[in-house]
Amino acid sequence: MSQPSMNQTDMGGLPSAVSWQLQLLAGVITLILGIILTVHGDGALNVICVILGLLLIMGGVFHFVRALDRFEHHRVWLTIAGIVEVVIGVVFIRHLGFTQTLIALWIGIVWIIQGIVGLLAGIIGTPGRSRVWPLLFGLISLTAGIIVVSLPHESLATLVWVLGIIFMLMGVMEVLGGFFIRHDLKKAE
Repeated sequence: MSQPSMNQTDMGGLPSAVSWQLQLLAGVITLILGIILTVHGDGALNVICVILGLLLIMGGVFHFVRALDRFEHHRVWLTIAGIVEVVIGVVFIRHLGFTQTLIALWIGIVWIIQGIVGLLAGIIGTPGRSRVWPLLFGLISLTAGIIVVSLPHESLATLVWVLGIIFMLMGVMEVLGGFFIRHDLKKAE
């Protein structure tokens, strides 16, 4: 049995033409998302909040349906979880400013935790490795997290703008990656 050549399959058995096209499509979608976030940050953020609310409501309904199964052992807990999810989902949709602030708080808390871990990694260190990068990363992450947690609503516009720029950069890199894959496939033919 012969091995498939480079022009037949690539990237986990996908046909070569599909692999570079999927890479290109992912890059274009990521680039478009980045542009939307950068240009229309408030509107995009509202859409994200509504989607989160809808996901919570759907999760609550799913728990209610599971609770109807008479063989389910945790029917009471599933019902309680369903009620909580539906209520939080409705609050997320109805109070977009509150939801946006919660998202910013969550990001800030994650950055604070990352900063503390980075500082500890830099202080404790690993023999033979530089401690500068973990200390620098930890300090920047901790500072950014404290700022975001201190001013969650005010820092949200900046977070969305930065995320948009990151998505645009990632999209450009993915598009270039798609073209590089295509170039390598043509060279292999």
